[in-house]
Amino acid sequence: MKDNICGMMAEALNKKDMTSAKAKFDTNGKICLLLNEKRQKGEKIESGEMTIRIKPVTMTVSMKGQYEGTETISTPADEFDCVKVTYSMKVKFFMFSDESQVTEWYAKGVGLVKHEESSRKLGQKMTKTLTKIEN
Repeated sequence: MKDNICGMMAEALNKKDMTSAKAKFDTNGKICLLLNEKRQKGEKIESGEMTIRIKPVTMTVSMKGQYEGTETISTPADEFDCVKVTYSMKVKFFMFSDESQVTEWYAKGVGLVKHEESSRKLGQKMTKTLTKIEN
């Protein structure tokens, strides 16, 4: 997460400003989705929370969810036997906060095959589906 944010900052800032921003940048906690194909429907996913500070701004992200069992998903890339998980992701940033409901399907040896997300406050829905696998 820290590397991703630094990458986004690097695109927006010049070298001097980037050095200054990195000195003010700190993260605490972790969010990690550990997948286990042997988990049963209803088993909880380890909850996580991460705080990201780029002084004076603080953003907090938290996640909790559960396994939904296995499901076969058909995509333009192929058909996959997947582990299905659902979770809620909460984000707090300044006076803004939102919670998204996420469903994801992961195939062994492939990774994320499909992602569906809906935002409560913003009312947005997003779907991402694997379309091609390249060697």
